[in-house]
Amino acid sequence: GVIDNAQTTLTVSTDGAVSGSGGCNRYFSKATVTGENISFAEIGSTYVQCPPALMNQERKFLDVLGKTRSYKIDMGKLVLFDDEGKEVARLAQSL
Repeated sequence: GVIDNAQTTLTVSTDGAVSGSGGCNRYFSKATVTGENISFAEIGSTYVQCPPALMNQERKFLDVLGKTRSYKIDMGKLVLFDDEGKEVARLAQSL
């Protein structure tokens, strides 16, 4: 399952700079966006020890970003897809 109270975030700036929180650690990368295609450069992060379940969830989220190849906006949510067109994440915009 998903740990609901983990503050997982993703911010992509207009210059392609990527930053966010995996729920435990801060991460950073660079996004290349062409039309609906998107890819993330190698992702770096801080390294704070958190409970194992949270660390596992964070690792899975960062792995998903690394596998992302395209995106679309669907009903106000950012939907990420892998190289086979399979949905790998659906993210809500924070207010």
